[in-house]
Amino acid sequence: MAMTHICFVANYNKTYFFHEIATQLQANGVAVYWIVVNRKLRDFLIDKYGADAVLYLSKDDAVHERDSMGDFRLNELVYGDRTLRYQTKWAFSFLNNIQQPIYEFLERHGVRFVFGEITWAHEILIHRLVTAKQDLNCAYYNPQSVRLPKGRFGFFKDEYGTELVQLSNSTKERHAINQAEIQVEKPDYLLINDQRLQQAMSFWERFARLKRYFTMENIDTRDPTLIANRWLSFKKSAVEEINREIYHLVPRVRFDESLASRNFVFLGLHKQPEASIDVIGRYYENQYDNIVNVWRALPDGWLFLVKEHSNAVGDRSYFFYHKLRKLRNVVLIDEKTDSFDIIRRSRAVITVSGTMAYEATLMGIPSLTLGDVFFNRLPGCHKIGLDHFRVGSLSHLIEPIDAEGKVAFTHWLDEHSSEGLISDPISNPDCMFLCNITLVVSAFNYIFKDLTS
Repeated sequence: MAMTHICFVANYNKTYFFHEIATQLQANGVAVYWIVVNRKLRDFLIDKYGADAVLYLSKDDAVHERDSMGDFRLNELVYGDRTLRYQTKWAFSFLNNIQQPIYEFLERHGVRFVFGEITWAHEILIHRLVTAKQDLNCAYYNPQSVRLPKGRFGFFKDEYGTELVQLSNSTKERHAINQAEIQVEKPDYLLINDQRLQQAMSFWERFARLKRYFTMENIDTRDPTLIANRWLSFKKSAVEEINREIYHLVPRVRFDESLASRNFVFLGLHKQPEASIDVIGRYYENQYDNIVNVWRALPDGWLFLVKEHSNAVGDRSYFFYHKLRKLRNVVLIDEKTDSFDIIRRSRAVITVSGTMAYEATLMGIPSLTLGDVFFNRLPGCHKIGLDHFRVGSLSHLIEPIDAEGKVAFTHWLDEHSSEGLISDPISNPDCMFLCNITLVVSAFNYIFKDLTS
């Protein structure tokens, strides 16, 4: 059998996790290449794989004009990127000029599979280029957690995270989902993120951040995913710090029986910027407008409960919450409230693409998503858009839960996911354990065996 050639797109700390995957794959006869935009990671990868196996992209690529290789909707990519949207003077040239080097790199090395995230604009561009240029005979997959059940992941094929590669039952019998239904559990990353957030609020951590803003310490000025402008970086961070302090002045209420006994729908705000809303929820990234549109269709007498994401305090200004509270029957719930308690008593849960809708449907509570998500396959989890709000009250969009459909979804997810943890050594150190690396490598090997045969 011919050697399989693959390429990883480096992405901060997750690069070290996929390096461990790549090391085992190389031992199995797979040729590994990398695309990277950070100098520190570039040097690390060149040391491990050699210069010819690494394509380095940087802001310098915005200087020398190259012909575009197609229509990849660069306006959309720049607008949705958390960094490039602030650096439009060179962002469009950068995305235009890296197309040909990426194409030639993948073609020269005969790469059949690219593995990377769908977060930054250059990652989405690579996905679109690989999809459009069929002569490359290459596919872009995003290895990502399927959220529930915990400890499973799949290979997402599209940039919205709705399509998963089917994995053979015969190769993963010992990793199958054994329970009749998927158990709803709080994700591990929430506790880890809460701990990191609490640490970040300490005096010394804030002082360290302030120092870095002025010294630009460890900032790669050529990395297109970083804001290298000292003033712009300081301004953004200062606004976040101010928002965190002023948030304490925002009136929130406790979820008690007086609210639980009423008819209400529940919406949890997304942390932003984040791929879950800026990419998966593209065109629904304005969360205030989303709330207003849902509120317009709210049945008379119903309440609309809104809760801030605990890790998003500082993302939004006081005026955002002030405007929300002026809407009739909108109630801002304290962010420390257990979301599961609210979900269980709600008539429906509404989100752009959040796990909250997945959890609600598994609990037997109907849910509505504004973005496309793979768990829209669950009966009672309905994808809606602006046109739906025009046809009648929100209550008409709430669909009942079909128990047989939940079992069918479990079987589908079993065929499209495998046991293993996809993360990075900072967010979740458990991902670096050899037992987990072995599980993930096994799923990668199946992809190569099945799709190259």
